[in-house]
Amino acid sequence: DLLGGEGRQDDVLLLDVLPLSLGIESMGGVVERILPRNTAIPCEAAQVFTTYADGQTGFELHVVQGERELAADCRSLARFTLRGIPKMAAGLARLEVRFAVDADGLLTVTARERTTGIEQEVEVKPSYGLSDEEIEKMLLSAYDHGEADIQARLLAERRVEAERVLMATEKALREDGDL
Repeated sequence: DLLGGEGRQDDVLLLDVLPLSLGIESMGGVVERILPRNTAIPCEAAQVFTTYADGQTGFELHVVQGERELAADCRSLARFTLRGIPKMAAGLARLEVRFAVDADGLLTVTARERTTGIEQEVEVKPSYGLSDEEIEKMLLSAYDHGEADIQARLLAERRVEAERVLMATEKALREDGDL
């Protein structure tokens, strides 16, 4: 007996897993993965983001699915805006984005600004309309473009950082230019 015991049966546990990663588009068009592929469902995870510009009163959220580094190369699932954030300096607002996938595969995305408690959520079915062949094609595309995707992500992140430094420098010159 290959199982190592006479008449023994081993239990096999089959888990439903996310076939593709779930995340949001961040500045520069890059994907911040919140739930990676192959995560067993039900599952939940959260990540905290902040504002990019001074006086920003809303957060635009773009929920995407896929393994590519840029949101434009992933499957768009939903877009929504969390409005009513009080004007604060860049980086002060804290936005918690929570992804929860239930046993039926329904994704609930909740965005909540921590200091005010302002919250909004959207529900989507990530697997809706995707065949096994389409999932495989998306995985192969990520593999085929992996190196170029990493370079594109690094460039986008550097551009965002350069813009942030430029904005901070211009603000400092406006406020303390006489020094």
